[in-house]
Amino acid sequence: MEEALARSAEMLRHCHGKFYSVTDSEEQLPPEKFIKPCICRVPQRIRKGAEEEFDPQLVSLGPYNFGKPNLATFEAHKYESLLHCLRRAKKDIFEIRQAVNNIVTDLYYCYDKLWHGWDINHPAQDFDFVWLMVVDGCFLVELVRATSTSGGLHSDNPVMLSLMNSYNIFDVLGDSMLLENQLPLSLFQLLDTILHPECNFKDDAQRGYSSGFFDYIELILQIREPFEPAYFKHWLDYVTTSIKITVQCRGSLGGSWKSAVEISNAGVDFVKSMERIEFKNGVLRLPPIHITHQTKRKLLNAVAYDMLRARRDDFRETPVLTEYVILMASLLKTPEDVIVLTSARIILNTLENHQAVVDLFNNISHVASGGQFANILNLEINDYCDTKWRRFRAHVKETYFRSPWAMFSLVYAIILFLFTAGQTYYTVAANYSSKDGTRPK
Repeated sequence: MEEALARSAEMLRHCHGKFYSVTDSEEQLPPEKFIKPCICRVPQRIRKGAEEEFDPQLVSLGPYNFGKPNLATFEAHKYESLLHCLRRAKKDIFEIRQAVNNIVTDLYYCYDKLWHGWDINHPAQDFDFVWLMVVDGCFLVELVRATSTSGGLHSDNPVMLSLMNSYNIFDVLGDSMLLENQLPLSLFQLLDTILHPECNFKDDAQRGYSSGFFDYIELILQIREPFEPAYFKHWLDYVTTSIKITVQCRGSLGGSWKSAVEISNAGVDFVKSMERIEFKNGVLRLPPIHITHQTKRKLLNAVAYDMLRARRDDFRETPVLTEYVILMASLLKTPEDVIVLTSARIILNTLENHQAVVDLFNNISHVASGGQFANILNLEINDYCDTKWRRFRAHVKETYFRSPWAMFSLVYAIILFLFTAGQTYYTVAANYSSKDGTRPK
């Protein structure tokens, strides 16, 4: 075993600047193989104006971002992580490589439009797809296990402790959940089973999610779909498709969007709900969300994947997360709208100001398309708000209660009116009493 570990360490030293390439003896790509890719490049129309939100800042996972100069310094941590995995599990690196090689066809076809240099039968020099999956996959296994324990980082994981000292671990986690930085879940499951045979992958993954590692979108929800490895394609697929929110609405498309302030002025109450997006009896229920400096890139990648997944699987309905973003963008038009939802505890904002939240949802909504449920929900709200009484109420509230000074002016005008009316009454009453010799009452 020591000899095997020494050989693995020697390979890692050799691979510090480039991947070790081992030519496989048999063809891996049968022409009859048809697998819909689940990891895609973000189209330019979605990337436009927000390229930095889709590119990793620290770590490259998978073939799309491999070799980028700004990510090169992190590669050493991957090799250290792999060496740590081998020592702890007492495994030979060639054993792990062979296990990955057995499923390499399925892994290869998970990616869309790979550069020809990654061809698993005729790879270009320094571009070994199997080895890439081994190194990046083992690193992700260690990252998830190190950050999904209730007690913090594993004490026996020096690689992750070193990362904590050198980098912001939340930036590393954020990079691991970008659309173009995904690894197939089947790879993760295989490597986790080899490196941690004493553990149950399904239970560990579920615990990892509940502990906060997969609280990716920052929607504060309590109900999630149960984790089934065979159903989900990768981690981003899990955190986006497992959101269990029901969108309940009636009616048909049409109408113009009303802001949160306009709706509130008309008498609609905002209530946070962990289970549904719904408008009923003058109450609009929305899931709460925590807005941080990473929310934009998280939601952009999640919505981009939602849109590509819907097109790939020929969905007729817009995914729930995209519906949520479109609806929030329609409600948040000014900083005052953010204040309304903040007061209802639907938005927890940690950004520098409320205008930043408005800009965030406005930018993301330009990426999203569809929104049929959001439009129908908007029509229901319009029907409720557009009665004569509620329009009058909204006008009064907008005109006289928008600011403390406007309300003060209204109160002053009412007092002045009552004083004038009283003075007029006593003047008229005094005039009549002088005629009959009595005092006014």
